[in-house]
Amino acid sequence: MAQDPQDEPASVLLKKIAAEKARLIKDGKLKKQAPLPPITDDEKPFELPEGWEWVRLGAVITLISGQHLNLNEYTEIEIEDCIPYISGPADFGLNHPEVTRFTKERKAVAEKNDILLTVKGSGVGKLNIASQTELAIGRQIMAVRAVKISLGYLHVWMRNHAKFFQINPLGNPPALPGRRA
Repeated sequence: MAQDPQDEPASVLLKKIAAEKARLIKDGKLKKQAPLPPITDDEKPFELPEGWEWVRLGAVITLISGQHLNLNEYTEIEIEDCIPYISGPADFGLNHPEVTRFTKERKAVAEKNDILLTVKGSGVGKLNIASQTELAIGRQIMAVRAVKISLGYLHVWMRNHAKFFQINPLGNPPALPGRRA
C-alpha cells in the first residue's frame, strides 16, 4: 500500500506521543523515564522514506513490570472485587492468557489490549494480548502499552523480534521504523 501524501510526518506523531507521556506522568499514571539515547547511523539498517523516522521502542510505549504475589495474595476461586492474575508463560494461551487465579492486589496491572511479554524463565519472548479489562501480572511478565501508535503494528514488530528478546532480554531492541501517522 502506498503512503498517503496527506499523512503527517512521523515527527509530528512523536511530539504527540511525548505530550501524551508527559500527561500520563503529570497524572501519576507513569513514572518519568530517563532520556533515551539518540539512534546512531550505525544502528539504521536502511534509509527510510521521507517523513519517516527511526525511534527507540521505549519512545512509543510504556512498560508495566510485573510484581510477585505471595500465596496468601491470590486464590484459584473467583471472588467479588478480584481481578485475574497470571504469573508466567504457563498462563499464556495461543493469543490471550488463560486465567486460573484471581487477586485483590493491584501491584502491577495490565489493561485490555496490552501486549504481555514473558521476561524471565524458559518462556522468555512469548507474547499474548490481555483480553481482560484489568489483569494482575507476576514478575515474569511485562505489559507493553502502545502510546498513540498502532497496537497491531507493535504486536507484529514484537513478534518478529521475539528471537532478539529470547537471546538478549536485557538489551536494547533494534530501532523501530515509524511511518508517517
